[in-house]
This record gives sequence, C-alpha cells and structure tokens, in this order.
Amino acid sequence: MKQNRLKLLVAVLGAFWLTAVATPARSGQACAEKPATAEGSAKSARLSTQVREMLDGQKHSFALVARAGVDLSEFGLRHSHVGVAWRDHPRGRWYTFHLLNRCGTSQSELIEQSLEDFYNVELHDYEALIAAPSFPMQIRLQKAFFSPIAQTLHEREYNMIAHPFSTKYQNSNQWVLEVMASALAPVGHVGSRLSAQEWLKDNGFAPSVIPIGAGKRAGARLFSPHVRFSDHTDEEWQAQRYSVVSVDSVIAFIKARDKGLAEARIRLGSAAAGN
Repeated sequence: MKQNRLKLLVAVLGAFWLTAVATPARSGQACAEKPATAEGSAKSARLSTQVREMLDGQKHSFALVARAGVDLSEFGLRHSHVGVAWRDHPRGRWYTFHLLNRCGTSQSELIEQSLEDFYNVELHDYEALIAAPSFPMQIRLQKAFFSPIAQTLHEREYNMIAHPFSTKYQNSNQWVLEVMASALAPVGHVGSRLSAQEWLKDNGFAPSVIPIGAGKRAGARLFSPHVRFSDHTDEEWQAQRYSVVSVDSVIAFIKARDKGLAEARIRLGSAAAGN
C-alpha cells in the first residue's frame, strides 16, 4: 500500500512539474535552453552564417547579438539571451563572449564561443538580433568587455529571473547590462556590481516586468536550481509580477544613449533591418 501511495505521489508531482513550470523562460526544466538536435544544429549553422555575413558586410568591429532560445511571447518578449561579438577576437573572427548557465545548475560562467556555437542550441525561433552601436560606442564597449571589469562584474550565483537591482544573483542579460554600465558611466565610477546598479537606476534603466503566478512559482522553487525568488521584493511576491533584465530592456537602454545604434533581425532564409 505504501509503495502504491509513493508511486501516486511521484506521478502527481511529475505532472505538476510538467504543467505548472513550463514558463516563464522554461522555468522548471533542467535546461533553460536545451542542447540542439541534429536538425536544430543544421538550422542554427545556417542562421549563424547569415549573421556572420551581415556583420562582415556592415564592417562592424563589435556588436551585441541575441538569440530566441525559449518562447517568451506571453510576456511580449522575443529574444531570450544576449552576448557580445568581437570581430578580431584573438581566438578567431567573430567570437562571442557571454554568461552561460550550465544545465541543471545554479552557477554561471563567462565563456568565449564562435558565432556558430553561440547559436547552436535548440532555438525556439530561428531569428537572430544584431545591435551594432555607433563606431565610437563600439570602441568603448569593446574595451570594457575585454578588460578585468567584465570579470569583476560577474556573479557566479545564477538566477534566470534575477532582480535588476540586487547583487545576490545574476542572469546572463544582467551581466551584459552591468558591463555596459561600466563603459557608459564616467571613468572610474563603476567598480562593482553595486555601483553599476546604482548608476543604472540613476540613469533610467527600465527592467521588463513579467507575471509569474503562484502555481508556476511553487513549481519553479521545487524543481529549478536556476530560478530563485529570494532577491525579489515582498511587493513583487504579492503582485506576482517580477522585474528582470531582458534582452529588450538591455537594447532599449543602449539605444536611448546611442542614436547611431543599428538594429537588425535575421530570420533563417531572410534578413530584415531594424531602426
């Protein structure tokens, strides 16, 4: 009888996990972004080739690149993960630099990958975003991302929904934003995550706000090492709406400060220029 009850409990919990935490951003899965299948890898390779060709054609030296690894449409968001790409990287042309959370862990690391490897995950949508700042801004950002400050502003404790103004955890887009702050702020002003966040707050950074209902929240807390709520406020908990650093909020922030930023979206098989 005990065994039957145990089996029933496991079945119920398993069903709850599958239904309650499918969102946001694949909250309840061991991987936020899954490893690519063979078919997915082939599509990702074609997409990355188009991205490379556009970057080379525009003669950029540095750009922000983003992918749509998970479905965020219910939050009005499209791209899930942003990194930076450097044309003349010591390891090869158009290498990327970004923060990665390994599957099934609560930790992150900074990694350098080829453009092809950056897009080689099971993408929700085969669309890439390129945001190339004006040339003077490219120089400032490149200097920041490939200097010791990028490592200083990295927090290993990962949280997919990390609060934008808390230093307890960090998500991948938040790391990009905080390093950008070190480049945009007056020289020497940003030397820590706290000073980066204070500068961002004082200079009008607006995070995305996403709804997470009580059921999904409970499932995420039980089953997801990379989704945590302890850095968010009581007000957010009560309202079930959480501030996060999204790709959209990162791009909007830099766009407001760099009128020369060129934005383009590339879908597999086609390309569409943005603003």
